[in-house]
Amino acid sequence: MSFHPIHGQDPLKVLKQLEGSQLILPVVSIGNTPQLASDLLIHTLPAKLVARLDDIYLYPFASPVDYVSEPKQGITSGLEIYYSEQHQVTILQQRSPILPGLTTKFLKELIVPFVRMAQFGKVVVLQSNDAGLREDKNVDHVFLLWANDIAKTLETFKISDNSIGVISDKSELDGMGKLIIDAFEDQIEETSSLGPEVKGSLKLASTPSASIDAIFLSIFVYEGDNSNDSKQLASQLLRVLHIHQPAEWTTPVSWRGVYGNKQIPVGMEYGVYT
Repeated sequence: MSFHPIHGQDPLKVLKQLEGSQLILPVVSIGNTPQLASDLLIHTLPAKLVARLDDIYLYPFASPVDYVSEPKQGITSGLEIYYSEQHQVTILQQRSPILPGLTTKFLKELIVPFVRMAQFGKVVVLQSNDAGLREDKNVDHVFLLWANDIAKTLETFKISDNSIGVISDKSELDGMGKLIIDAFEDQIEETSSLGPEVKGSLKLASTPSASIDAIFLSIFVYEGDNSNDSKQLASQLLRVLHIHQPAEWTTPVSWRGVYGNKQIPVGMEYGVYT
């Protein structure tokens, strides 16, 4: 698996730039709420595209580049890395689900090596859970929060309402988020030195390192119009990262009309199928 910086930049220099920043990992889950929240952060912070990861373990995906006001050249791929230098935040946007049976390979050969090589200061896993399957003990909670150092997290993150349920036992985590957290805590065997796989890219390999400072943040949602859910999740995430809330969220053009909020043109030339 390889790390591919854009514009032919030196892979090691780009990884060095990401070092110490806070990584956001959105899990493909109900309503794609984590992906929508990540889109909000990418366009609001804003964060710039700096690299891509191999996406052979995902369903094939390519699309035009999303934008706010002016169209951009190029294509969007399944796994893209965005970076905000001002806020020291890195976002790994995953735009396509993992192929069946390849989850373990995806985590052990791609995600974990990337996280360890970049030496992020913190990793926040975003997930959405089905509100219709919420258990009684979480009925008053919109969000669930877990951290491998929960005491340290709660020292600086003050919970002011009952919307957040704090999980102290990792066994209570579920879904892809739990698999990611488990993968971070697996013992890593020492590997050979890294070398470029192809020109302009860097082969990823697991390397021994200190334990990863990980946080799990989940929101309960229903399938449907999840635009407001994503804003709530993004807002809660900024609280966890100690970043000031924006006066207004910036939404990309791909959001327009998705949930029926775009006026339908009328007439022969601009009818319903335009």
